[in-house]
Amino acid sequence: MSVVLTMNRTLPGKFDAASMAVEDVRPAIFPGVAEMHSLIAMVLAMRSAPALRARMHELMHIADDRPFLLSRFQGTVWIEVGAGNRLRVLRKQVPGLPFVDIDQVLRAEPTLKDAIQASIGETGANSTAMRLLDPILDTRMFPARADMEELRRWAPLLEYAAYQSGAYAMVWLDAGRPMIVKGQASDAKRMLFPYWSGMHIMAHLVFLASEPDASSWLGEMARQFDWKSWTPSFPFLRERTMWLATCAARSAIAFGTSVIDRYVGVLAAALHATKVFDALFGLTAIALRYPAEAPHIVAELEDLRRASAVWPLHRKYVEQMYRDAIDAIAGRVHAGRADNEDTASLGWRPGGRQGLATVAALHSDPMAMAPSGRLLGLSVLPTIVDAPPSDYYPAAGAKRVLHFSDEIIAQILFRAWKAGSATPALDS
Repeated sequence: MSVVLTMNRTLPGKFDAASMAVEDVRPAIFPGVAEMHSLIAMVLAMRSAPALRARMHELMHIADDRPFLLSRFQGTVWIEVGAGNRLRVLRKQVPGLPFVDIDQVLRAEPTLKDAIQASIGETGANSTAMRLLDPILDTRMFPARADMEELRRWAPLLEYAAYQSGAYAMVWLDAGRPMIVKGQASDAKRMLFPYWSGMHIMAHLVFLASEPDASSWLGEMARQFDWKSWTPSFPFLRERTMWLATCAARSAIAFGTSVIDRYVGVLAAALHATKVFDALFGLTAIALRYPAEAPHIVAELEDLRRASAVWPLHRKYVEQMYRDAIDAIAGRVHAGRADNEDTASLGWRPGGRQGLATVAALHSDPMAMAPSGRLLGLSVLPTIVDAPPSDYYPAAGAKRVLHFSDEIIAQILFRAWKAGSATPALDS
């Protein structure tokens, strides 16, 4: 991958459908991944190349051994470069440290760009950047917990490009889905695993962009999307697997309280049971994370629940969705029994090395009935909300294989997208 220095942070807006001619999501997400790679490599070079560090000290008129800050993206990201190759990626300025806005300097000092490129080559920053990114681009293996924790330390710098890459993956999935659901059998079989792996690469990218401190820019971005066909959780929940549902909850929570009214609007306008479930799931996740908002959210759900009684299709199913969501928020179901029973069915164990990425979670449907008699996704949502980010991924030595048989992948995808499944498919 070649390194291209980027100076402007961009928000995802409208995306053209990516071609499915190449049966791999990675070419479709290349622009954003290339930017992530470039950002990491540049910072690593700043840290490790003595000549480049000396150049930065000279620009700031400070002693050669003094730590300094690099500011990027209009002061929304701060990179602390210190003695002994110390490096921290921060969201706020460290008082007392000299700093330089690297975007402004790159515009004012054209030769600095060449010096950075040379330092990237000299320090091996390219290979280090790829080592960091490779786990989330692997089509056959889950990233290990340690891989994601290491990458999360770069989140303030990478999250815009990560979400942009995830958005490109969403469009790629939209373009490929008809080939699986409505295309010829040979095309469907050929696309099953690329689609399956693409779902998870998309989730890894958005996971990286869904840090709690990102809610400000995520909320701003949410106003640019058409909420008729999108919510922060829908790209995950529409695929109907429990592990992707965990990412749906994280995404909804990251967008935060500013999107509550948008979710309520989606719920009020929903014409399909899956859209109802998605909006309820997102609102419940936000209410559980932000308890001060829970009374307001419950009141909205109670009002909309009364209107749901006139649903012509799947009425009882929709009624249960509302009941389970409100009970989860209000805490009327004792977490000890229902939560333990249903999380046990997923193989989720406190402190387990597999974390939330169990085989059962990769297969199970969040819209299916759980052993407790509640809908699985809503029943275990308190466990998801309470889980630390590290628990989303398996620890070293745990099972990380993502590759399942075509038959299993087809069963999972068709229950979400083909009429006739036990629960309403989006096609029904």
